[in-house]
Amino acid sequence: MANFTADRSGQINSSGGSLAANRALYLKKFAGEVLQKLPQVMNTKGMVREKTLRNGKEYQFPYTGTITPAYHVPGAELSGQSTNNAEKVIALDDLMVVDRFTPKIDRWMAHFDDRAAYSAQMGEALGITMEKNIFLEAKLGAGQSSVVTGNGADGLVITNDKFKYDTGVPANAQTDVELLDAVKSACKEAAQAFKEKNVPAGLKKVLYITWDVYFRLVNAVDTNGFSLFNKDYASGSIEQGMVPPLFGIHIQGTNNIPTANLSAVASPQTASTGIHFYHQADMTKTVGIIMCEGSVATVKAADISIEVDPYQARYKGQLVTADYMAGHGWLRPECLVELKLDTTSN
Repeated sequence: MANFTADRSGQINSSGGSLAANRALYLKKFAGEVLQKLPQVMNTKGMVREKTLRNGKEYQFPYTGTITPAYHVPGAELSGQSTNNAEKVIALDDLMVVDRFTPKIDRWMAHFDDRAAYSAQMGEALGITMEKNIFLEAKLGAGQSSVVTGNGADGLVITNDKFKYDTGVPANAQTDVELLDAVKSACKEAAQAFKEKNVPAGLKKVLYITWDVYFRLVNAVDTNGFSLFNKDYASGSIEQGMVPPLFGIHIQGTNNIPTANLSAVASPQTASTGIHFYHQADMTKTVGIIMCEGSVATVKAADISIEVDPYQARYKGQLVTADYMAGHGWLRPECLVELKLDTTSN
């Protein structure tokens, strides 16, 4: 018995054969939601000192010097000690803006509303830019000497090619374990430096590294049985992919540490960099930043806000904008550490 000749109504001008061609004319059903970029949490929330600035262009942070006690000689007059004092001034950056215009004709043709999705993405984009500037300032602060002369409150830069995993370059780490050893050693050196500089133990301390390095650390612990996950020492979890604190320093993965040379960013900034020219730094060798709570400050005139214009007849569309106005700056070099490559680059 002969087979029927199927008339595939989903084909365009009978040009079929493939599954996609046979279904070309069939209606695409709307799933009821618009997929947007997954939200990116600002990892430095709670670690940065924030000040709100009204009717001004910059914020002053005074530093006090160190006073030395001495034994008093009976009868001697006390005339007071002279101390070194200094200040750190953090100015506002320019207004940072992201915008999107939706033509009227697209609103007619589309069967979904993407404004909410794009509005959320605008806020996220600004948040990421803000955090990049914070990391740039943390890197700059780690390379500074004490603001107050004679305080010994210098920043710290730890240099080691083993901070990078690259089996093609002998100078870099060849295994996850070698990478972990380098990070552990850096955390130990940083923790010791914090103690020697009298950084308060109660301040939260976080090492920010790329997710690639973070999960290599997790893998090294998982496959080599390091005592890092021993309940007597720490509380990490392979199941949850968590690295425990090392020498009191928490480990946090992030996508927001810049890796390019931003030491010559144009003034004013260009949209392609997303970095303000106030925060110029060469990040080509920076692989990690250790920050203590309050070591970097953000001065805000206006936090992230999203505005939707009314429909504009003369442009036949609607404009959605998001913006913020803030400045960033390092405050305490003794609370900042940069993990940096030596002879290789990111």
